[in-house]
Amino acid sequence: MNPFQHGEVFVTADGTEADLDIGHYEQFLDVELSGAANATTGQVYSTVIAKEQRGDYLGDTVQVIPRTWWMRSRRGCGPRRTPRAAPPRT
Repeated sequence: MNPFQHGEVFVTADGTEADLDIGHYEQFLDVELSGAANATTGQVYSTVIAKEQRGDYLGDTVQVIPRTWWMRSRRGCGPRRTPRAAPPRT
């Protein structure tokens, strides 16, 4: 991460450079987070696009907001790792 664009950089225990917010989350939650807790919008969109190209959505329209929210929750962002149900298809 470029500190001129993002401000200070926080480095997790596994060496991932992340936004300083990850450091605040670690302090507030009193847990040690890894790079897996840092999801970028680009990573989420890339996963959604790959699934669409594979045909995983069966030709349905992919709505950005519910699909990316669900993808982030499936990824297990943050310390909580409980799976959630997929959003309803509309």
